[in-house]
Amino acid sequence: MTVRLMDGGMGEELYRRIGMTGPDWSPLAALNHFDVVRDLHAEFLEAGAEVLTASTYALGRWQMNMQGVGEMFGEANRAAVAAAEAARELVNPAALIAGSLGPVRASYVPSAAPPAEVIEREVLEQALTLAPYVDLFLCETMSSSTEAIATVKAARATGRPVWVAFTLNETGPPFVRSGERLADAVTLVGGGAEAVLINCTAPETVDMAIAELKAAAGTRPFGAYANAFVPLAPEDGSGETIHHSGLRVDMTPDVYAAHARAWIEGGATMVGGCCGVLPAHIARIRDDIRGRP
Repeated sequence: MTVRLMDGGMGEELYRRIGMTGPDWSPLAALNHFDVVRDLHAEFLEAGAEVLTASTYALGRWQMNMQGVGEMFGEANRAAVAAAEAARELVNPAALIAGSLGPVRASYVPSAAPPAEVIEREVLEQALTLAPYVDLFLCETMSSSTEAIATVKAARATGRPVWVAFTLNETGPPFVRSGERLADAVTLVGGGAEAVLINCTAPETVDMAIAELKAAAGTRPFGAYANAFVPLAPEDGSGETIHHSGLRVDMTPDVYAAHARAWIEGGATMVGGCCGVLPAHIARIRDDIRGRP
């Protein structure tokens, strides 16, 4: 079985290296700190990643307008992809670049999403901006089937391949954050996505959900890229995003790779990492993959 190794998280580590605090995924990171972004991408490639996800997660028009830099929408998106392209040229020209298309409003909060037609319109603008420069689109951290369907539809309009990744509640059975069963959400997206994944979810939750994802995926490739955040229970009532829950000190490369190994043993053919998962984690998974029969 061939396993495709994805990269890890960019936002948290970029902020640490840049020495910034505040919201993750600064829209101007690649413009103001191009070398830092490029170098982190390069480190993931050197660790064995075959897919780089450009840091375009929060570069939608609404997010940039909210931060007062909407006039730099096109420039910021192109700079983010250019940083990934530069790393690919340096390390592995055969690597793929995925354009990240995240929620058009708040992450992990399905109730914050606007109507489907608004999601589709806003995502399409970003997807058309990125399409000439990426190999595929990764519609990630989808919190509901409605959000996923609209985002995938917009991405597909560009003619590029599309993968979709759902974020799950951290307690109970495999439910996406809207309360829908994971299998139902995957089924509703249908054939619009060529691959289906779980992302930005605790590795332990992915462990419990991977069998259901496999069954729902059918013949499509499936996999996961979890985060290293302290899980945030959906009923805690804090209103805080998962980013404010802190990073886990116990999520070492060996520990994370053990989870990834379980996903692969469960049939996953795509693995990587999300927030807080670093090149060292990806390198440890690479070593496991190379050691497999």
